[in-house]
Amino acid sequence: MCRLLTAAAALAALSAQAPAPQAAPDVRIYRLDCGAATLPKNLFSDVHAYPDGSTVLLTSSCYLIRHGQDLLIWDTGFGRDTIGKPQGLRTPIEPQLAALGVQPGQVQTVGLSHSHGDHTGQANAFPQAKLVIGAREYDALFGENAFLGLASPRLANWADGRNVQKVSGDLDLYKDGSVIVLSLPGHTPGHLALQVRLKNAGYVLLSGDQYHSRENRVKHGVPGFNYDRAQTLASSARLEELVRNLNARLIIQHDPQDNADAFPADSSYLN
Repeated sequence: MCRLLTAAAALAALSAQAPAPQAAPDVRIYRLDCGAATLPKNLFSDVHAYPDGSTVLLTSSCYLIRHGQDLLIWDTGFGRDTIGKPQGLRTPIEPQLAALGVQPGQVQTVGLSHSHGDHTGQANAFPQAKLVIGAREYDALFGENAFLGLASPRLANWADGRNVQKVSGDLDLYKDGSVIVLSLPGHTPGHLALQVRLKNAGYVLLSGDQYHSRENRVKHGVPGFNYDRAQTLASSARLEELVRNLNARLIIQHDPQDNADAFPADSSYLN
């Protein structure tokens, strides 16, 4: 009995010393317009799944994720040099952030699904931010055997490897399960997606370039400019299982309707 009382007293003392549980931070997702392009559908099918001459309008989406006081930009769209071009940016990212009361210098983290130019174009607006990128993606940009050189000038601020978090496997970004960087290689060597847990909307998956349109998702489309077909199909299968198991909302970043449905005109964010 004495031993039991002593153990109970010890547990009570430990409980008294333990910090109180932290309240879950407010997490919100805002969509930013980072460009658009009308392109041949068969660019996104290496088996020529669409009629010749058919085209698709794709939007380039960036997202601001507010995690308590922390701010994350997920993808940065086309560059400013594409403003006014048929395929490119319409409005720079800075005034869109200003409308939300955010200055670029307040953004702590820039996460990139991958290094293609319609996802990295405005990364240099956030030189102070930590870059979160797939480890194999970074090596393909700046390693000894780099072969993704076209995108590297946009990311020159992080070429020395400082202030870079290279992702191998999945990453719990804030260590509370609310924002998970998902490793989905195939489209590029280190392609990533983002899983966000929201209080009201539940799980949301920002798909990077795993799919380019709703039709592309249904047809299991793989672009002709893809890095590894087998990896892409395996990553698609994993993503679909996550959608089912988490009852998650998948947002195809390039699909205008997907984004319009998720972020209707009367609501600027998901939470």
